[in-house]
Amino acid sequence: MSMERTSPRLQSGLYLLSFLVYLCPAPAWASFVTTLSATHVQSVLQMHFPLREYTTGARVSLHDPQVRLAAGADSMTLMIPVEVEIPGTGLRHGHALIAIGLNYNAMTGELFLHDPRLQAFEMPTVAETLKQELAATVTIMTTKALPLVRIYKVREQDLNHSLDKSTLKSSSVEDGRLRLEFGFR
Repeated sequence: MSMERTSPRLQSGLYLLSFLVYLCPAPAWASFVTTLSATHVQSVLQMHFPLREYTTGARVSLHDPQVRLAAGADSMTLMIPVEVEIPGTGLRHGHALIAIGLNYNAMTGELFLHDPRLQAFEMPTVAETLKQELAATVTIMTTKALPLVRIYKVREQDLNHSLDKSTLKSSSVEDGRLRLEFGFR
């Protein structure tokens, strides 16, 4: 039995189909996905702490932040121990709960913490008026310091396009890890 030849019309159709498949990238090629553990983010944060601020009548210190990744959340939460030294009354302890987002710089491929928001401030051994002043101080401290913290850097070889055309498409918490998807703008 002899082999039949493919018609020139069918051959050109197959070439065209092959070329179109080559031009249209598969969804897996269009994005880069990675995950970060709470331990990774926490170790990066440790390099930037403690934070200290002197106010009129108190010395505020933030130290040893604990990263919390709640399932289904699209951002992280930081639980930060707070120490306040008030002259004449000694050292007081409390904590601040900070919700924090992410900011991606496409030109450099760097992922920074962004937009810290004080959710709760607890310091049971101080008066309510002082507690409000201390909460305002903690807000200022975290607003100044946390957006400078780079938690990840995308390498251009991880993408199938240049960094400046990339964006952070999504971030979510899955299986106790921060899942990040980078892709085209």
